[in-house]
Amino acid sequence: MSKLKTASFVLTLPLSCEEWQKARLDTLFRVCGQISNNLINDRRKALEQLERTKQWQAIQFEIAVLRDQKKKKLLNEKAVDALLAPWYDKRSELMSMFGFTEYAFQSKMKKWRRHHNRLVHSQVAQKLASSVWQKFESYFFRNGKRTDFIPWTEFFSIEGKSNSTGIIYQNGQVKLGKMKIPVKLPKRDGHSSSDIYETEALSRRVKYCRIKRQWYEDGWRYFVQLILEGDVPIKVRPTGEVMHPIGSGRVGLDIGTQTLAYSSSSTVGLVELAPAVKNIDAELRRINRAMDRSRKATNPQMFNADGTIIHVDKLPPNCLDQHGKRKWVSSQRYRALAMKRRALYQKQTALRRQLHNELANQLLAQGNDFYIEQMRFRALAKKAKEAKKSKTGKNLSRRRFGRSIANKAPATFVATLEDKVVRAGGSFQKIKTWEAKASQYNHLDHSYNKKKLSQRWNQMPDGRRIQRDLYSAFLIQNTVPTLDGFDAHLCDAHYEHFVTLHDEEIQRLKGTKMPSSAGL
Repeated sequence: MSKLKTASFVLTLPLSCEEWQKARLDTLFRVCGQISNNLINDRRKALEQLERTKQWQAIQFEIAVLRDQKKKKLLNEKAVDALLAPWYDKRSELMSMFGFTEYAFQSKMKKWRRHHNRLVHSQVAQKLASSVWQKFESYFFRNGKRTDFIPWTEFFSIEGKSNSTGIIYQNGQVKLGKMKIPVKLPKRDGHSSSDIYETEALSRRVKYCRIKRQWYEDGWRYFVQLILEGDVPIKVRPTGEVMHPIGSGRVGLDIGTQTLAYSSSSTVGLVELAPAVKNIDAELRRINRAMDRSRKATNPQMFNADGTIIHVDKLPPNCLDQHGKRKWVSSQRYRALAMKRRALYQKQTALRRQLHNELANQLLAQGNDFYIEQMRFRALAKKAKEAKKSKTGKNLSRRRFGRSIANKAPATFVATLEDKVVRAGGSFQKIKTWEAKASQYNHLDHSYNKKKLSQRWNQMPDGRRIQRDLYSAFLIQNTVPTLDGFDAHLCDAHYEHFVTLHDEEIQRLKGTKMPSSAGL
């Protein structure tokens, strides 16, 4: 019988490594990355063989036809599911024959671990194989994207399967093979909320451990992530008071690519997501330009006179490696800038996570019943498919919101807030964006008016001018239980109070610097 799954959470603590231990960990991570890529390479070849078989092609064709009929509603959904079931079974059998199961991946991994069995523990190797299988599983059943090799700069963690062997945490130390690495533990003096939280967390049972590394300007730094049993401890102050208590009432959220508008019974607000990230982004742009100049100076044969890159097919043989790829020459300055850039990306990620958590904690006090629109940020980040030209005939950029979404990570903020609300006992619901049409609806005359993206203010029938995002948040706050429209009675009852809070927020924003999308 399989063990029952219990709730768990993660506690991250820094490791106090000596230089020889850092070198040993560097080697371990390098080897783990190599054997993972070896497994990926082997399974990609097997995938090509699988997809060339007529049997696989016939199965995929039948599945595609039935799914298309289900999408176009040509057949009843239950009838289509019944017809799909045997084809899914045939596909699973064929995949199993070609070794596309988690157990088969773990068995294959033994081939490459055999050369490093003193360095890489068997449980660590099994978890590496499972992570590779998850990538192929996503290709088969989710996103359909081919599994790429893992660059050494993006190989960040290894983990075990239990706390009894492989990677073991015990008595303030992490045991990895013959190494015993001290963990920097909290002071346990009870004078800070973080010490209280970490002390409470460390009293739980450790399920398994993960070694994680992050890049800084002085090199890799290592951390241990303890996967602990139970629910996340509630953060309290030394006085016993809960740090971030959840409020009461409805809260409407209208999130954009850079800003968040919210409306509750006591507050209306429009804030920029992770505003401090802009400073790091400006520094990253300067480094990228410097790296571009350095690369052009050290590789003049790769570029045309106007600075554009020469196509790989037109390059001479001395510019290519044995695989037919570009053979770049990197100067010491270029490598130093690349290391600094990686450290800045790490700093940006950590800062963005911190700012998201701070904003989510502030919103948690506004209510316990949250409503937000469903947003497809991944689609917004993509370039426009249609190429357009200006009146003068110049090609217009196809870029949309990719840079803003990469810097602000709005989807990550939504996930962070949802997790905090649900853990605190509240509800977090996503309304049906395309049925409700919050950006078009007007509750005063019950009309729907499509607006241009540049139109950031609503001219209301009563003569008032209301900021578009704040009004959408107000409407979302008063969503009907079916999540596909808005409650007119609630909107009418709370409208005057909303306008008062709206005017106060607009007055506050006049002295602040906001993105142009706010329309201020």
